[in-house]
Amino acid sequence: LNHFMKNCASIALPCGVTSFDDIRIRCKARTSARTFMKNKPIRYGLTFYALVSWLEPYLFGIFDNRSGNSSGVHPADAFCTVFRDLWGVLKNKLVRDMVKPSSASALWCLQLAQQTKKKKDPHGKRLVVMDNYYTRHFLAEQTKIFSDGEIRILGTVKLLNTDGRNKATIETVKAEIKDAERGSWRLTQVFNKDGSVAQNAGYI
Repeated sequence: LNHFMKNCASIALPCGVTSFDDIRIRCKARTSARTFMKNKPIRYGLTFYALVSWLEPYLFGIFDNRSGNSSGVHPADAFCTVFRDLWGVLKNKLVRDMVKPSSASALWCLQLAQQTKKKKDPHGKRLVVMDNYYTRHFLAEQTKIFSDGEIRILGTVKLLNTDGRNKATIETVKAEIKDAERGSWRLTQVFNKDGSVAQNAGYI
């Protein structure tokens, strides 16, 4: 698996827009790595986090979700064991008040920032699209730090994944436009943990 992951990351590098999501591989083996998801086409399978180019169907990054792993090694550390050039990024640029080193979010940020580590985009910016399982303000902020400001995130938001102040702001706006004309929208500010307004960020 490590050999496959290294080849995916070395053969080609996507530019512009990429998509980040989980993929599942059917598995009938009796293993703690197998997970069950009722509403998925593949109910029993192994789950991986994947980064795929939008322009062409190319899989650049893939890593398992560490389900059933009892080694005690954090996901981000395991990823850096395979891609050793990212150790410095993890150790020197991780903001621990924003993303916990042991969390899956730290792994996701590294997977996204690996593009920048390989080579800067010719246009100076990258966009990653994801669904509400992953989209978080602090994940976007940490990814921006890891990628030296190159990567931006676009995705739907789940209220359970927002912090207190931002959650209250979103709920207020939802109430305001509840009876508005279909297609109406509102752009709201995003706040950091210290109360400051986040730059180049917003909820629609």
